[in-house]
Amino acid sequence: MRRFAFLIFLCAAFVFQGRPAQAKLCNLLKEDCRLYGRGRSAPTNPSKSSTISLNPSAVPTEKGFGAEVLHYDGEFDFALVRGTGRIGAAISPTNGEETFFGAPGFEPSDQFLQRKIEKKKYVSQKVSLATAFNVWSNKKIGMRRVDLNLGVLGRYNRLSKSVLPGGGISGVAGPFTFGVALSKDEYVLDLSPYGGETMVRYGYTTQTLSGGVYLSNLALDYSHLEIRVPGEELIKINLLTGTLLLKYVYLTAASRIEYSNRWAYDKATQSLLPEYKKRHGFGGVQLAATKNILIGAFYNYYLVEDISLGLTAFF
Repeated sequence: MRRFAFLIFLCAAFVFQGRPAQAKLCNLLKEDCRLYGRGRSAPTNPSKSSTISLNPSAVPTEKGFGAEVLHYDGEFDFALVRGTGRIGAAISPTNGEETFFGAPGFEPSDQFLQRKIEKKKYVSQKVSLATAFNVWSNKKIGMRRVDLNLGVLGRYNRLSKSVLPGGGISGVAGPFTFGVALSKDEYVLDLSPYGGETMVRYGYTTQTLSGGVYLSNLALDYSHLEIRVPGEELIKINLLTGTLLLKYVYLTAASRIEYSNRWAYDKATQSLLPEYKKRHGFGGVQLAATKNILIGAFYNYYLVEDISLGLTAFF
């Protein structure tokens, strides 16, 4: 049913595409496209909250206020952003774990299986606070634009009461974008149902490298994530994302490949399989309701092969 609704939303996007309206999405090579800070690290990612959790320098510094709301299965995730022109700050009560564009989540295999069967999203333990600084800009737009941003990140784990740091850098040089980030993180498992300690903490680090290019109305981005858990094999994730910017519509398609020893969920048998290379696909459509507001529908954002809805605004 939700997939059918997604197709209806996609058809409506193309119908809306041909209608006159005040909203107009710009040519990224000729104009200064400021709708919710596009043009930083991983510019094609339709979710700012997951982008910021991986690279805090992606926080929009443009003057104004931004908000993002994602809805799935009766639950809401959100992020708030405030920019002054040189400095931007963002806060989100979710960390982007176990989302298509984020790092993996960690949970016991039986809980992972039950969640996949029931198509429930991963429950985050954290609140993320990020700040970005525009350290240099030539004040140009389009092909002549050169920008450099630095960012810092703090994650508060509600279960362990710990605060974990991170940082990143991102920039724009004409049609090209890049980003590098490194952060510390941890997850807490409740092992009381298994007769163990109530809470066990596991620390890890996440490194993110990304690069992108704008080709007129097409934006392409490649991101590589490496998650290092002490005593465990390295987890690697490759993301390839493309966004087509039509007059009033963003269309996004993405591929995610994860290399890890984590279990893979087989939907046909509703069981877990030992699969080192795991592939996932993503599709999204966003409509410009006004020049400052986007409404969207996303397939597989929470890696449960289902539809979620989004609203993004920047004033």
